Amino acid sequence: MSKPEWGWQDHYLEAFLETNPDNLVQRVEAAESAIYSRTKELASSADTKPEWQAIADAMAGLAILKREIKSQDGNGIPAGRSPRETMDANRLSRATRN
Repeated sequence: MSKPEWGWQDHYLEAFLETNPDNLVQRVEAAESAIYSRTKELASSADTKPEWQAIADAMAGLAILKREIKSQDGNGIPAGRSPRETMDANRLSRATRN
């Protein structure tokens, strides 16, 4: 895997790749915090369109992870699919609709 282009992406990737449900909430919160901090910095920067698009995509991914967290059953095990499987399925669904 190549090195992320922007610092906040490290936190996003840690959340996305987390396989332990007990750690997922903290990973998502860390990613959101890093993205929020970066958006404050970007507000006064020029030529940041590619990063803003990456942030929008990451926030959509985090929203899916948060839905998975909310759908966990009483054992702390995600109902149905893993967050990564859910995101892959959603991407495939969007791609086939276009």
